[in-house]
Amino acid sequence: MRLRRPHWSVPIVVLAGLLVTVVLFFVVRNSETASFESRLERDVSNCADALANKVDDTGLVLMALRNHFASSKEVSRGEFTIFTETFLRERADIKALSWNPAVPRGQRARFEEEGRREAGSGFVLTERDASGVRVPAAERDVYYPVWYIEPMAENGKAIGFDVGSDRVRLAALERARDTGRPTATERIKLVQDRASNYSVLVFHPVYARGLPAGNVAERRMAFQGVTVAVLNIEKLLVATFGVATPFGLDFDLVDLSAPFGEQLLYRWSGRQQGGATWYAPLLPPSRTLVRNIEFCGRRWAMRLSPSRDYLEHNAPVAYWLLLPAGALVSAFLGLYFRGVYAQREELERLVLARTAELQSSEATLRELNGHLEERVKDRTRKLEGAIEALSQAKERAEVANRAKTVFLAHMSHEIRTPLNAILGFSQIALHDATLTPENRHNLEIINRSGEQLLALINDVIEVSRIESGRAALERGVFELPSLLDEVVAAFLPEARAKRLQLVHEPAGELLRYAAGDEGKIRHVLGDLVGNAVKFTREGAVSVRSRTGTREAGAWLEVEVEDSGCGIAPEDLERIFNAFEQAHLGGADLGGTGLGLAISRQYARLMGGDITVRSTLGQGSCFHLSVPLSHATAQELADALDRRRGAPAAERKPEPGELDQELTRLPPELCRSLVAAARGLDKNSLLELLEPVAQSAPGVARRIKGLAERYRFDLIEELVAQAGAGERQG
Repeated sequence: MRLRRPHWSVPIVVLAGLLVTVVLFFVVRNSETASFESRLERDVSNCADALANKVDDTGLVLMALRNHFASSKEVSRGEFTIFTETFLRERADIKALSWNPAVPRGQRARFEEEGRREAGSGFVLTERDASGVRVPAAERDVYYPVWYIEPMAENGKAIGFDVGSDRVRLAALERARDTGRPTATERIKLVQDRASNYSVLVFHPVYARGLPAGNVAERRMAFQGVTVAVLNIEKLLVATFGVATPFGLDFDLVDLSAPFGEQLLYRWSGRQQGGATWYAPLLPPSRTLVRNIEFCGRRWAMRLSPSRDYLEHNAPVAYWLLLPAGALVSAFLGLYFRGVYAQREELERLVLARTAELQSSEATLRELNGHLEERVKDRTRKLEGAIEALSQAKERAEVANRAKTVFLAHMSHEIRTPLNAILGFSQIALHDATLTPENRHNLEIINRSGEQLLALINDVIEVSRIESGRAALERGVFELPSLLDEVVAAFLPEARAKRLQLVHEPAGELLRYAAGDEGKIRHVLGDLVGNAVKFTREGAVSVRSRTGTREAGAWLEVEVEDSGCGIAPEDLERIFNAFEQAHLGGADLGGTGLGLAISRQYARLMGGDITVRSTLGQGSCFHLSVPLSHATAQELADALDRRRGAPAAERKPEPGELDQELTRLPPELCRSLVAAARGLDKNSLLELLEPVAQSAPGVARRIKGLAERYRFDLIEELVAQAGAGERQG
C-alpha cells in the first residue's frame, strides 16, 4: 500500500506544472511583446529625430548664407563662391545654393544690361513655357532671377531664370518675404531629377539693413531678395541614413501641407531578397507609426513600418519555447516526486537508527557536562584572585603616583627657593659696573645655568601634571591673528642676531576670534618656533598658518619650516619622548628634551596633534593641528565688554595712579615686602601680593614683573619709598 501512495500524487504534479507553463507563457508573451513595442517606438523616434536633425542642419546652412548677405553691404560673385564652397562640398543633399535678388519691372533693362556684362551678351531674364522650353520672361511687377548660383558647372544655365514665373516657387517665395522666415516649396521635379525623385526649394528672405521689418508692409518695402537652397529628397535621406534601411524600418516621407495626391516625397523600402523564414508565422503583425516633422513652414510626416527583416531580428519568438519546455519540466517533476516518495521510507528507517544513537550520546554528554562545570568553577576562582591582585596593584600605583606628586610639589618649592636667590643675586651682581670681564662672564654662566635648571624643574613638574591627568583646558576667547604675530615677534631678535629670516605667511583665511585654550596654544607655538630658530644656523624659518574645516568644525593648521640640518628618519618619533633629543651632527645646543614632549601632550589634550617631516641636510617641517571653536555671539560680546571695561587689575595705571596705590598699602605689608625682597624670596613676594591684587593692581603687576626679572633691589627701593611717604604723611 505504501508503494502505491506516490503514484496518486504524480498526475497532480504534472497537471500543476502544465497549468503553470500555460500561465507563464501568456505572461512572458505579453512582457516580450510590450518590450518589442517599446523598442519599435524608440527606433521610430530615433529615425524621425535623425531626419529632423539633418533638416535643421540644412536650415542652418541657409541661415548662414542669408546672414552673410544681411551683414554685408554688397556680396560679389567671387565672395559668394568662396562662402558656399565648403557647404556644398560637405553637404551632398544640397544640390545648389543661389542668390535671387528682387528686380522691379522698371529696373529689368538695367539688370539685364549688367547681366550681359558679367554673364555674356546673351543674358536675359527667362522663364519656361508650357512645353518646358526657356523663353524670355513675360512682363510682371517683380522678377526673382537666379543671379549667383553654385556649383556653377552644374547649374550655370539657371542664371537669369525667374523663379517667380512658377506658381509653386512664387507662393513659397512670397510667404518667406511676408513672414521673414525660411519657407520651403511643395515637391518639384527638376530637369536633372529621375522619374521617382523630387526636390524642394527653401527660400530665406533678405531685407535691407537699417529699414524696419516689423510687419508685412514693412517687410515688403525692405525686401531685397532671397537666398535659395535646392534639396534633393533622395540625397537628403541618403545623407541622413546611408544606403541601408534606417534601423530596419520602411517608411514614406510625405508633405502633409501639399494637396492630396501630391504629398509623397519619397518611398524608402528595404526590398528584402529571399523567402520567409520557417518561424515567420510566429512573428507579430506589422503596423504603421507616424512621426511629424516641421520643416520651413511645412508639415512633413514619416509613416514608418517595420520591415520583415526588422521583425525577424527583433520580434520576440523565444517565448514559444516555454510550451515544450514546460511540458518536459512537468514530466521530470513527476518522476522526481516519485523518487522522493521512494526515498521517504528509507529516510524514516535511518531516522529511527540515528535517534537511538543520539540517546546514547546524550548520556555521555551529561557526564562530560558535570566535569565541565567543575572546571568552570575552578577557572572562576582563579580569575577572581587575579582581579583582586590587579586591584591591589592599581591601588599601590595610585598611592605611588600621589606620593610622587607630593614629592615633586615639595621638592620644586625647596629647590626653586634657593634657586631664586641664586638668580636674584646674579642679576644684582651683573648690574655692578665695577665687575671685571672675567667675573661678569662667570656670573652670566651662573645666571644662565640657573635659568636652565629652573626651566628643567618647571618642565618636569608640568610632565608630572600631564601624566597624572591634572592638566586641564581653560576655554577662553582670543584674537587668533594677534596671537600668531606675537609668538613670531617674540623670536625676531634672536633670529636677527643669527641673521635668519623669520616670516609669518598666512596660507589661507584665519579665524579672527576663536575659543580655546590660548595659553597652551601659545606655549606650543612658542616651542616650535623657538626650536626652529635655535637649530637653524643659516637660511630662513617660515611660519604658515590657516584655519580650515574638518569634521564640521574649525581647525587651526600651523606649519613651522626651517632650513636647518634636518632630523634622521629613526629620530622622527624619538624626539617627542621625554628627555630625548635628536643627534644633530654632534652639535649640542642645550635643552632638557622635554619641550616637544610637553607640546605634543598639550596638542593631544586639545584634541589635535603635532607631526613632523624632515630631510637630512635640508631642514624640517613641524605641523600643528588643533581644533578650535567659533566664539559664540555671547562669548564674543563678553570678551569685548571685558576689554572695554576691564577691571583695574588688567589696565595700565595712569601717571600718578601707581604712587596713589603705593600710599594705600598697609605699613605691615610694606615691611613684609621689603623683607622678602632682601631675602630674595620670589615665592613669598608673590604670595604677599595676592591680597592686594584687586585694591592695588598697578603695584601688584609692577612688583610681579620685577620679581620675574629678579630685580629685588628695585622692589626694595619701590616699597621703601612708599613706606617713607607714609611716614612723612
